[in-house]
Amino acid sequence: DLETSSNDSNGIPIYTPTSSDKYTGKATVKKHFGDASQLADANLVSDITQWTTNHKISGKTYLYVKLKFDSDVYPNGVPNVSAVIKGKKLYDPRATSFTASSSTVSTSANTITISSHGLSTFDRATYDVNGQTAIGGLSDDTTYYVIKVDANTFKLATNYTNTVAGTAISLTSVSGSTTQKFNFNTYSSNPVLAIRDFLTNTSYGMSTDTAEINNTNFQTIANTCDESVTIANPTGTENRFACNGSFQLSQSPKTIIENFLTTMGGFLVYSNGQFKLVAATYPSPVVTLNESNLRSGLQVNTRISKKELFNAVKGVYSEPANDYQPQSYPYLTSSAYESEDNGERIYGTFDYPFTQSSHTCQRLSKIQLLKARQQISFSAQFDMTAFKLNIGDTVNITNTRFGWSNKTFQVVDWEFQISSADGILVINCEFRETASAIYDYTTSDYSTISSGKATNLPDATSVSAPTAITLTDELVEYNDGTVIVKLVIELTSATDRFTEIYEVEVKQLTDGDGVAVTDDFKLIGRGARTSFEFLNVIDQASYQVRARGVNIYGVKSASITANRTIIGLVAPPSDVTNFACNIVGQDAFLSWDPVEDLDLAYYVVNFSTVTSGAEWSNSVPLVTKISRPGTSITVPARVGSYLIKAVDKLGGFSNNATVIGTDIAAI
Repeated sequence: DLETSSNDSNGIPIYTPTSSDKYTGKATVKKHFGDASQLADANLVSDITQWTTNHKISGKTYLYVKLKFDSDVYPNGVPNVSAVIKGKKLYDPRATSFTASSSTVSTSANTITISSHGLSTFDRATYDVNGQTAIGGLSDDTTYYVIKVDANTFKLATNYTNTVAGTAISLTSVSGSTTQKFNFNTYSSNPVLAIRDFLTNTSYGMSTDTAEINNTNFQTIANTCDESVTIANPTGTENRFACNGSFQLSQSPKTIIENFLTTMGGFLVYSNGQFKLVAATYPSPVVTLNESNLRSGLQVNTRISKKELFNAVKGVYSEPANDYQPQSYPYLTSSAYESEDNGERIYGTFDYPFTQSSHTCQRLSKIQLLKARQQISFSAQFDMTAFKLNIGDTVNITNTRFGWSNKTFQVVDWEFQISSADGILVINCEFRETASAIYDYTTSDYSTISSGKATNLPDATSVSAPTAITLTDELVEYNDGTVIVKLVIELTSATDRFTEIYEVEVKQLTDGDGVAVTDDFKLIGRGARTSFEFLNVIDQASYQVRARGVNIYGVKSASITANRTIIGLVAPPSDVTNFACNIVGQDAFLSWDPVEDLDLAYYVVNFSTVTSGAEWSNSVPLVTKISRPGTSITVPARVGSYLIKAVDKLGGFSNNATVIGTDIAAI
């Protein structure tokens, strides 16, 4: 996720990852939108000697990306950078009308209000006064740059440089309340606008004069594409037709236009000196033709050839959830049509490279299937009544001999000529039967489509940390008798299977008196094991341990931490166990199991005159020191209780005295 809080010296926003993003501090991105007047990137000019202010890359959209090396973030080196883009800004011949008044035109803020305008900064707006008085500061039939203020308000600038700088045109006046218009160049997924752009573009398109574009037809079909249709699986709405894709200039114009046309199941016609579009919708019949309009016999075909016949449809489209890779949309089959074809399933393949909705693919494919099953076609010559027809129009045909009464056909070819028989003007037409039901589609017809991501591979940059750290401390005795304290570190393994090793670091927080110290983390261990030790820690001092996982690419996880205050030598020695008394004559022979503490120094035996309930605080010393490794001593036999405690090298006593009572003074 990127955010921007500053601009470069040219006014271009600088984007950096958000604070919660793994790339934070490791990437810088700037967007250049391909304007013909755009400036050379300021950072490239300052950072690269060979890059000058003349390197503008005019007319080309590009990203400036600067990456800061970090093996954890970029484990495979410099990554391949890709972007999901909206594409070229397209001119829309459908004018947007607005009421120019003091409530919509602010001369103090230099803004124009059009509710939900859908514009972005750097869009273009061509102003049309519509026969009214122009807004002060604007000129009729002039194209300006848009500076977006919010979803309902925008400003205008005279050029690209002013747009970058945010320098808007001063709107000085507005007269009354009049209807005026803008034609916008902005992002659109409308296939009609994309086709119009390719036809008229002089850089990469066909350089068609705008006079050769039938604007009325193009606007009508554009509105059809923008119609909202209800979908299911999942439920919602979408535009009837949308175009999202890219092409290479190495492709032929025919291929490019055909790919555009797949988005709306239509075709492009050049008729009467103008381009017109036909979309996969049912147009109402233009005219009715009958026997009186015929100027020749009818040549009728009742079935199409087998190589053109199919009863099922399959193909691929571009699925956003699958990283825009080609993916199959749900197959469309028909048991009824299979029966008509002797039980054989015959697929027709229709690919939709510029379509990103499986629902649109399903609608278009059903239309293709039903159109293919309308097999009757015919050709004939007609009188001038047919002159008004265009390719793609529908007509009603009545012919008694063939039993047709207002049967609907679509014009697939049209030619104006002079009859060789009598020299009169005739219209040669070819028709293919059609029906409005071909274009009907209900939500129950939709099939569910998955993203197609059947395999979910692990992310090389995603590494799990160990789930927990457990800290204890123990005493260690060297061969020379020296005893030190070690910090014992136990990790709970990461939950994934791709964490190969762990790194453990330690730093001291306080000294033995609890005073904070300045220290840095020190790496004390690195390996696949989960147990680590840190020797010679200080009693009563506090330490912090942090650990992280590392995968086979060297990518490290986030760290987890744990703190411990060392007990070590200051811990009281263990209580004495198996304390026993054996009376022999006038003596009591006392014995016990050795205390295993490494810092054990000696034992102390006390005596109390009570035979039960004796306590250390109410007893008197009997033997003040029995050095290790001694585990027995002989004392005078007396009636009462003997008590014993272990003492460590720091003079600390066991927490609890071990007691044995006797009521025998002698044997």
